[in-house]
Amino acid sequence: TPGEMVLWFAAGANHKRLYVSLQAERLRATGIDRSFETLIGFVAERLPEGALANARQAGPIGFFPNSCVWASEPAGNGVVLVGDAAGAPDPSQGHGTSLLFWDVRQLSELLLESTNWDGAIRTFAERRRNVYNVIRTIDHWWQIFFDTSVEATKRLEGHLLAREHDPTVGGLARIEITGPERLTVDETARRRWFGEDLR
Repeated sequence: TPGEMVLWFAAGANHKRLYVSLQAERLRATGIDRSFETLIGFVAERLPEGALANARQAGPIGFFPNSCVWASEPAGNGVVLVGDAAGAPDPSQGHGTSLLFWDVRQLSELLLESTNWDGAIRTFAERRRNVYNVIRTIDHWWQIFFDTSVEATKRLEGHLLAREHDPTVGGLARIEITGPERLTVDETARRRWFGEDLR
């Protein structure tokens, strides 16, 4: 819904991992970061009735900024950054581990294919910038939905219309499954994401 998101994932046969995304001011106002009971009450209102009736705390409650951070130069002077050191996207979108594996695979294959390691590292850095730009741009487009302004609500409505027309939104909504490599985040993609090309 505008301004918030609730997700949960199976972490085992009897365990779920629960995610709540809110703006920092709203998070502090709800108190869900300080009490398991308050957290469950907040989430239960957004799920089918009784879904959390038997919920028990099995781990810590932690809230973290969802900001994207990145290195302007992921490689240079004989050093190559991979994983979060090269750039960490919003953790709630689920790209971190797969991006680390992508980095290791790309860099190792480039180094094994050539004796020119400086060239291989430059190629890796350029590829890393490109895929991270796709992730960061789509994350930015997602974050607009946490704004509760009239304009943001219109954009959310446009995005939902785009998903009705094409659930993958041109592949952009499947980035967690397919990865960023074959996606383009130009003006055409932005208009498709917000359903502007359907109005």
